[in-house]
Amino acid sequence: MATPLEWAELDERGMRSDLFTLRDVAKRMVERDDPWAGMRRHVRSLARAMRRLDIPGS
Repeated sequence: MATPLEWAELDERGMRSDLFTLRDVAKRMVERDDPWAGMRRHVRSLARAMRRLDIPGS
């Protein structure tokens, strides 16, 4: 399971991937800001890059 983390948390002493469970994720989502808020403003089409790479279906 992936757990949304803040960049600063990655530097914390003792940070390990096995510290989080499904229950932790739900609690974190209630206590913290939505990590995906505003994500849509970064949306970009991959069509041009796919054409340049000559990927079928682009």
